[in-house]
Amino acid sequence: MKLRGVLLCAALLGLMALPMAAQAAWYWPFGKDTLDYKVQFSGIDDATYAWLKELKLDEPKSDTEVTDREGLERELVVRGGRVRQALQARGYYDAILVQDIRENEEKVPVLVYRIQPGVRARIADVNIDWQGKAPLKAFDEQTLGQKRGDYIEAKQILEDATTVLDALGERACVLHLNVTPQVRLYDGMYRGGRRAEVVYVVDKGDEAVFGPTTVQGNKDVRSEVVLRQVSWREGRCFRASRVTDTQEKLMETQLFSVVSITYPPTADASGTVPMTIGVTERAPRTLRAGMSYGSDVGFAVTGGWEHRNLMGGGEKFTAGTTIGQEEIGVNTSLRLPAFWHDDQDLILAGSLTDEDRDAYKATTLEGSARLERRLARHWKGSLGVGYRFTESEDSLGENTYGLLSFPGFLEYDDRRNVLDPRKGLYANLSVTPYKETFGDGGDFVKTQLTAQTYVSPPVALSPTLALKVTGGTIYGAKDSNVPSDIRFYAGGGGSVRGYGYQSIGPRGPDNKPIGGSSFVVGSAEVRTRFTNDFGFVTFLDAGNVYADALPKDMGELYMGAGAGLRYYTAIGPIRLDVGVPLNGKDIGAEGYAIYVSIGQSF
Repeated sequence: MKLRGVLLCAALLGLMALPMAAQAAWYWPFGKDTLDYKVQFSGIDDATYAWLKELKLDEPKSDTEVTDREGLERELVVRGGRVRQALQARGYYDAILVQDIRENEEKVPVLVYRIQPGVRARIADVNIDWQGKAPLKAFDEQTLGQKRGDYIEAKQILEDATTVLDALGERACVLHLNVTPQVRLYDGMYRGGRRAEVVYVVDKGDEAVFGPTTVQGNKDVRSEVVLRQVSWREGRCFRASRVTDTQEKLMETQLFSVVSITYPPTADASGTVPMTIGVTERAPRTLRAGMSYGSDVGFAVTGGWEHRNLMGGGEKFTAGTTIGQEEIGVNTSLRLPAFWHDDQDLILAGSLTDEDRDAYKATTLEGSARLERRLARHWKGSLGVGYRFTESEDSLGENTYGLLSFPGFLEYDDRRNVLDPRKGLYANLSVTPYKETFGDGGDFVKTQLTAQTYVSPPVALSPTLALKVTGGTIYGAKDSNVPSDIRFYAGGGGSVRGYGYQSIGPRGPDNKPIGGSSFVVGSAEVRTRFTNDFGFVTFLDAGNVYADALPKDMGELYMGAGAGLRYYTAIGPIRLDVGVPLNGKDIGAEGYAIYVSIGQSF
C-alpha cells in the first residue's frame, strides 16, 4: 500500500509538472543574466523609512528587468518616481530627491537616494464639497481617522473616504453616490506644518424611488422566477446596494449566464426610476463527474445529472452516484423554490448507501423533506422531517435501526467562492433530534457546530490563512443505541490529515474504531499561489473523539501536519495533500497519507 502511494504521488507530481514546465520561463530565472544591486535611503526619519520599506521600495526588484548599466539607470529613475509618490502620501509634498548610482565595498551597485523631506503638510481643516447640491446630512468629523491637527496620511484618507461614503449613503435615496478625497495645499504654516485641507468631494444623483420592473431576455424561465429575486419594492427608496444584491441573487440561481440591470440616469418628474432586468439563460442541464483518492480509503468516482429549470419555475432536480472502494450509493433531490414564501424552498431528498469501512459496515435507506428559508443576505435556516432505515455491523455487534428525525440548521456564509475561498466567514449550527420507531436504537439529539474563516492580506504570493474549528455532541444515547454511521469519528482528508479515515476515537474489543458521542477538530492552513495556475499549502490539524457526550477530560489531541500542491482550474483547484501524524502511536498512527480531490480541504 505504501509503495502504491509513493508511485501515485510521483505520477501526480509528474503530471502537474508538465504545464509548470511550459511556464518555467515566467517564474524560473535560469539563463537570465540579471544584475545584482542594492537600495539605500538617507535623510529621513524611522517612520518614513518604515513606510518605504512597507511599500518594498528598499528591495532590489521592480517591473523593469535589470541586466546592465542602462537598465540600472532606468531603474534608478523609475524607483525615484515611486519614492516621490510615497513621500507625498505622507505629506512631504516639497521633498527634494537626489539620486545616484554608487558601488559599495563589494563592488555591488547601490541605488542611492538622498532625501530632503522638507516641511510636512498638516491638516488645518476637513470639509465636504457638495458641488452646489443640497447636503444629504450632517457629518461628524470625529468618526474619521484623519482629523484637524494630524499630519497627512494618504492611506488613512482613502479609508476615511469609504467611511464618508457609507455614512452619507445610509438611508440615502439617490441614483448614485461617489466620494473623492482631495488634499488642497495653501501657503503658510499650521502648527509647525504646511497648511493643508482635506476635502471629500461628493457627487450625488437625483433623489428617487424604484419604479416598475420589466424582465427581458428570458425564454424558458418564467418572469416571476426573476422577479422573486428582486430586493427592491416599487415605490420604495432607491438604493444602489439593492440593485447589486439582486444581480448577485440572480446569478446564484445558476439559471443565467448574464444578468444586467439598467435604469435611466435621471428620475422622471415624479422621482420614479423604471427598472429593466435583462437576462441570458444558460443551459439548464449539467452532467457532472469527479474522482478522489485517499491512501486510507482508496479511489472513489462520482457522477451526476442536474436540471435547474425542470418545470419553468426554477425547480432544481439532481441525481448522483458514488462508486468507491468503501462506499457505493445513489441520491436524488428536488428543490421547489418559493414554496409558501418567496424566500423559502421545499427540498425533497432520498438516498441509498452501502458502506464497507474499517470501523463498520452499514446499508442505509433515507428520505427527507425540509423547508429552507433565506433569513437575510448571508443567513439561511432550515427545518424538516426525515426517516432512515439502517442495518449495520461493527465491533459492538449487528443492529437494525428505524429512526424518525427532525433536522434543522442555521447558517451564515459570506464566502465568494466555495471551492476556493480567500476571504469571508462560514458558520453552521445543526441540531437533529432522532426518535426510535423500531429496532435497536434509542432517542437522542445530535448537535454539531462548524466555523471557518479566511484572511488574504495583499502581499506577495497572495497568501490565504484558512482556519476551521468544528465540534459536536450526541446526547441521550450512546454506543450501539446510535447507528454506527451517525456516531462521530475523526481522521482522514476532511478531518485530521495523516491519520487513517475514522481511526481517531474510542475502540471496541477488537481494537477497531466504534465512534464516539462527542468530538472536536481544528485545522489551520496557509495557502500561497506562486503562479496563476499553481499554489502551495502547509497545514496543521488536531482533534479527538470522546465516548461521552460531555467529556470530563479532553485528553490529548491527535495532531497531523503536512503540505500540498494546488492546480487551479476554472471549476476550482485540484488538491494534492500529503499528511503525517505527529503523535498517535497508541492508535497505530504511522507513515503518511495522500489525498487527491477537487476543491480546497475546507
